Amino acid sequence: MFDPETVDLIRRAPPLEGLDLAALPQILTDAFATVVAARIRLRTRSPDPEGTEVAETLTLLTRLAATHEIYVALMPDRDNRAAAAFVAASAHQARRLARVGAQPASRISATSISSEISAALLFLIAEAYPDAAEVAKRIVINDDAVGSTERALLLALRKLSEGRLGDILSDRLPEAAATAPEDRALEVLLDLLLRGVRALARQLRNDAAADDLSVARQLFLRVKALCIDELADPFGDGRAAYSVFSG
Repeated sequence: MFDPETVDLIRRAPPLEGLDLAALPQILTDAFATVVAARIRLRTRSPDPEGTEVAETLTLLTRLAATHEIYVALMPDRDNRAAAAFVAASAHQARRLARVGAQPASRISATSISSEISAALLFLIAEAYPDAAEVAKRIVINDDAVGSTERALLLALRKLSEGRLGDILSDRLPEAAATAPEDRALEVLLDLLLRGVRALARQLRNDAAADDLSVARQLFLRVKALCIDELADPFGDGRAAYSVFSG
């Protein structure tokens, strides 16, 4: 299902123990085929002749997505970061296709990010812009399930993935919502992310002044710093430990 240039990109993904990079394009192709076939069987209520094949495929996709996404996040300067991002995004996309029926709302929480959001951003990192725009269509926003800031951020990320930079900037920032004390930290982080996406849109449109070109990066690095807190010797043996808002 991949063209020759994409096959070459996938094969340049980080070498991981037990993963055959030469076979990785075919592994992803087979995973997509398994997921699509399972969707057809569910819709037609046909029996599954392979038994646990779908479950095993989803486990593989989850591992590929998580491992390569971590690589992208922790090693931003590596030459094969784009390849890792494309593999992670493709795995997320295949996992998302496995859902049939009513789709859960897309979320950005303290502990997780919906797979369709991760896929869209990872495709952008891989410079696979048509793929990012396509997967962004699956970002489902349920106004009853999210607050105003999270909703605005989800919309901004969808528009960013679709290249609608002007629409991001024309949207008004949401008013601060009253939240429970335990939710205020997350609300602040979401607001910083939203402002960062807006700053990035201005930068990509060349609307930012020369001294404002690092604003988006500074905001995202601030969010990252606020999401990680080192705990002082929690085990009493000198080992380091961290409290992390992984989402």
